Amino acid sequence: MFETFAHWLLQIPSAVAAAPCGFMPGGCTIVNTGANLVPPVAQLLVYTAASVCILFIVYGGAQMILSFGDDGKVTQGRMSVIYAMVGFGLSLGAQTIISFFAARSSNASTRANPIVSLIEEAVDVMIELFNVAFIIMVIVAGYRLVFGRGEGDQLEAAKRMLIWGIIGALLVNLGRVLTNIILSLGL
Repeated sequence: MFETFAHWLLQIPSAVAAAPCGFMPGGCTIVNTGANLVPPVAQLLVYTAASVCILFIVYGGAQMILSFGDDGKVTQGRMSVIYAMVGFGLSLGAQTIISFFAARSSNASTRANPIVSLIEEAVDVMIELFNVAFIIMVIVAGYRLVFGRGEGDQLEAAKRMLIWGIIGALLVNLGRVLTNIILSLGL
């Protein structure tokens, strides 16, 4: 019995040497289970939020029906419905953002470091959005200059908007450069 056990123990190193990743799902290939798990969990949370929102909408409607003309109860019911709808909108917005990042980083699970590639994708998307916001800010400042008709208040407001917009755009794009440098170092 002991000899069989000892023989079995001696077989383990050779088995591990033959297939070192045999005990892991997917073998030695990189499998990013976290990235594959985020969208279903987010969808479950959205379904939960939708269920809770429906309950609060029903509760708010019941408050309005059972108010018997009391303005305070009608207002409470209305606010309950409004808050439930806003909460549901926020949860749908979060789901949209998660789906967007998941679609952009679908190839992250095959890379050597999927977390770093997910960070790169998130930073790229945020910087693209900030650059679009900068362009919109420049357009709004231009409208202020044109429609301000030379008034000092409008001129100063437009000038401040342009200055802070330019400073913000420089800092955001400097952040992109620094992020790329840090991620390329492999720390």
